[in-house]
Amino acid sequence: MDASGTDGPSVRHVLGEPLVRPKTKVSLSAYCFLFSEMVQYCMYTATRDSSFTQRLHGLGVDIGPRLLEMLSTRERCTKRYTNIVSILSFISTTVWKHLFNHHAILLKGKDDPSEYMINDGDLQITKYISTPKDLQHTSCASFVAGIVEGILRWSEFVS
Repeated sequence: MDASGTDGPSVRHVLGEPLVRPKTKVSLSAYCFLFSEMVQYCMYTATRDSSFTQRLHGLGVDIGPRLLEMLSTRERCTKRYTNIVSILSFISTTVWKHLFNHHAILLKGKDDPSEYMINDGDLQITKYISTPKDLQHTSCASFVAGIVEGILRWSEFVS
């Protein structure tokens, strides 16, 4: 028996692990491969009732709240965003930096004072995706729009 009263080496428990992990980078090729598989899955499972972009958007909506919880824990963010500008600023900086390794630009609409847009001139997730000719009018960026919508819904904002 050792000093802790157990036989053999100590066992690591999940509860003993720190919540904050060091930031690791995923290669762009692995990221794009995973996204292309998601796109193929959505193309093959799309039906007449649910289109390809709706399915891709739905995957993003499911990921949004999980991403928000993870980033809030890692960033030790304890404040609650109470207005739309602050949560959109968080999305365009912290979330975008985590997902795409750069910040997006938060723009205010010219026609409607309550309209805001997140602009990314270099959206890497759609750079290496080619869609068939019958789906040229669709955009794979609906996945990212789904992530933003999921974060806004989870934060109790109307998107």
